[in-house]
Amino acid sequence: LINYALYKYFIKKKKKIYQLKEQLQSKISPRRKGDIAENRVAELINLYGKEGLSCYKPTTDDECIDFIVKSNSSNKTIFIQVKSNFRYGNQ
Repeated sequence: LINYALYKYFIKKKKKIYQLKEQLQSKISPRRKGDIAENRVAELINLYGKEGLSCYKPTTDDECIDFIVKSNSSNKTIFIQVKSNFRYGNQ
């Protein structure tokens, strides 16, 4: 009986958390969501680049390039466009 009561309590809490996340998600504009995703990708490139990577952001968005990533040990350069999807729960 106690386990069932705890189970119901946690299910209610989980539903409330999803509702709060959905409310927060609806308040963030699509542009801000894209900026959040781009900043996260740049952070991961800088933190976990194996051979030392430099990450540059173009000043214009004419060519749909979000980042230019250059290897510090060679002259290799890649262009990255970030696509993101913000969803919570079973959406």
